[in-house]
Amino acid sequence: GHLEVVKDVVPDVAPGKFNLKIDGVVKKANATNGGTTGRLKLPTGIHTISETSGASTDLADYNSSIECRGSGGQGNIVASGDGTGPLPVTLNEDDDIVCTITNARKTGYLEVAKEVVPNVAPGKFDLQIDGITEKANATDGDSTGQKTVFTGDRTVGEIAGNNTSLDDYNSRIECRDNSGQGNIVASGDGTGPLTVSVAENDDILCTIRNERKTGILEVAKDLEPDQDAGKFDLQVDSVTRESNASDGDSTGKLVVYTGDRAVGEAAGDDTDLADYHSHIECHENGGQGDLVASGAGAGPLLVRVNEQDDILCTIHNERKTGFLEVAKDLEPNSDPGRFDLQIDGATEKANAGDRDTTGRLEIPTGQHTVSEIAGLETSLSDYSSSIECRDNGGGGIIVASSDDAGPLPVTLDENDNVLCIISNIQRGKIIIEKQTTPAGAK
Repeated sequence: GHLEVVKDVVPDVAPGKFNLKIDGVVKKANATNGGTTGRLKLPTGIHTISETSGASTDLADYNSSIECRGSGGQGNIVASGDGTGPLPVTLNEDDDIVCTITNARKTGYLEVAKEVVPNVAPGKFDLQIDGITEKANATDGDSTGQKTVFTGDRTVGEIAGNNTSLDDYNSRIECRDNSGQGNIVASGDGTGPLTVSVAENDDILCTIRNERKTGILEVAKDLEPDQDAGKFDLQVDSVTRESNASDGDSTGKLVVYTGDRAVGEAAGDDTDLADYHSHIECHENGGQGDLVASGAGAGPLLVRVNEQDDILCTIHNERKTGFLEVAKDLEPNSDPGRFDLQIDGATEKANAGDRDTTGRLEIPTGQHTVSEIAGLETSLSDYSSSIECRDNGGGGIIVASSDDAGPLPVTLDENDNVLCIISNIQRGKIIIEKQTTPAGAK
């Protein structure tokens, strides 16, 4: 009669390989789904059907059974049994028996979940089973969902998702049975791959926990001169952490994520960054250690923060200055009038007479005012007044002028040398005297 052994693997993509035997002799080695010994002519009598594991296959990973039918596999069942044999089959004259050995791959459930600490950390992670991404760009609380997997040793792990570096996290994997409510069945530091043994009908949840590494970063303000009135919004990663900071102020020590952080500042109230020469220096060890970043300007400056770093970044602002002088010109120059010469409403020279001056004063750049008020025994109404301001110490072009005693706005740029002359011309007087003849007559 004729006898054939056929391989049926469920599912057909299962990678198992099997040695198909008749009477203990391998007739087809490393058979995969659909493999066959071919239709063999054998003596009548009792024969045995069986199989052993082929390359890289463990029969314990399969639920197996054998079923033999006559009429080339289309007839009645003539022999059957669970397992991989040997199963006895009686072969009569002219029989045409096909024995199918079915191997249903045992499965369990495996799920990989993401936990990020803190849960607002922006990391994204590709969760993997057996090196294949099952959930891309997972954030806190995401998971692969419950996946049906073959029994045996599986691996779980992750790789970095978009805009994420695994080096920025302390990571650990913990796998528990009973959907995560049971015993720990596998665990390890790092992001894997971690080997997890899955038995039939297991329901295992593996949680990959990523705790964001942090360091300390502080931004401080240093003004020159330290009494400068400028106000500055100190920023980390473009977020203001200290508003309207003046000399000596700081953000305080901030816990920040590791990686490249940006420090800088924006102008605070009534402040223009263009009025300052600025630079940033960042030192480790709370400002006492090595220089780790520096740059001209007010930022943003990138600073690399590693785990447990304690970095102090100081933003230095040196006020730009120019020179401004206010001088007195009287006509006639013998006029006894006295005038208080003012810059920004403050008297810089009191009771100035002809050719007196405030002196050449170094003051911050920006808009200032020059003016005067009456000094001792003087009335401004007795004078026609005007102001003329020239650069280059008075030898240059006119930069501001007015036909009164001010206040006159004057814009002072860096290194300007402006001289403002306030001129006063005595107004004429008419004196009327009464005389009588004789004296005393009415």
